[in-house]
Amino acid sequence: MILKDLQVSDKTAPKELLKIFKRAGAEVVQSSVEKAKRQNSISFKTVHLTMSDSQLIDLRVKETGDIYQVLLNGKIIAIKNQDDDKVAVSEIVKAWVANVDKFQAALAKKKTPLPKGVKSTRKKIIETLKTEIAELDALIAEREMQIQAA
Repeated sequence: MILKDLQVSDKTAPKELLKIFKRAGAEVVQSSVEKAKRQNSISFKTVHLTMSDSQLIDLRVKETGDIYQVLLNGKIIAIKNQDDDKVAVSEIVKAWVANVDKFQAALAKKKTPLPKGVKSTRKKIIETLKTEIAELDALIAEREMQIQAA
């Protein structure tokens, strides 16, 4: 079991685990391991994996090294072979690949907020530009009067 001696790290998951994911056809962009937690009388550590298409996979690993639970984008997915790391990872990768289209469609539907500077309307922008032009015209006229007076 690769995950038996899982060390807490905010920078990366174990290299052996990342190699298994790479062999299964998945590219992990970012990974980390959290401290041990306890839920439903089971102690586990969470391995966070960010895939190449921004999908998130969380592996909850028991102290024995078995994968206790897998979350794909926050939703629990079932895996049959939790004892065998390589088979479990291939199941996870299959679920990830099957979810790609659904995930991309959800991203396309999601509305993104506008940046702070873009909140003004077109009419408001035109009005402010007209006032700036008027101020500049006044400054130009004032300078021309100073030139003629000199």
